[in-house]
Order: sequence, then C-alpha cells, then structure tokens
Amino acid sequence: MNLAGADLSGIFLSGADLGNCDLSGADVSNSTFVLARLTNANLSQADARGADFSGADLTDALLISARVDAAVFGLVEIRGTEGDAQGRSMLAN
Repeated sequence: MNLAGADLSGIFLSGADLGNCDLSGADVSNSTFVLARLTNANLSQADARGADFSGADLTDALLISARVDAAVFGLVEIRGTEGDAQGRSMLAN
C-alpha cells in the first residue's frame, strides 16, 4: 500500500496490518499504532512525533530520518529495523 506523503495525523490504526506499507514522508504524528504490524514498512522521513507504537511489530522497517519526538515505542519488535530517527532514541519510553 502506498501512503507516501499522506496526512494521517491523529489516526487510530491499532492492530492494523500495514506490512510492506510505504509511509515515507507521511504525517503520522499523534497517531496510534498499538499492536499494529508494520513489518517491512517504510517510515523514512515520516513525522511520527507523539505517535504511539506500543507493542507494534516494526521488524525490518525503515525509519531513516523519521521524526519521533515524544513517540512511544514500548515493547516493540525491532529486529532488522534501520533508522537514524530524529528527536530521541527509538527505544526510549
């Protein structure tokens, strides 16, 4: 699914299957991805400030230059994930 550059700010996607989804450059700020499947998703340059990824599966996802200020990454699966996310450590909670 191609959602590159989309405005998805504040959307509720808990439990959604977004595997292989292109969210590059998308605005997902303040969105909820609790327990979502984001395997192989591309979140490069996405604005994920304030988003909640608690329990999400981010295996092999790309978060290169993603903004993650105040984002929540509690208990996420991140094997193989690539990124230099801006704002703070992806593992901070």
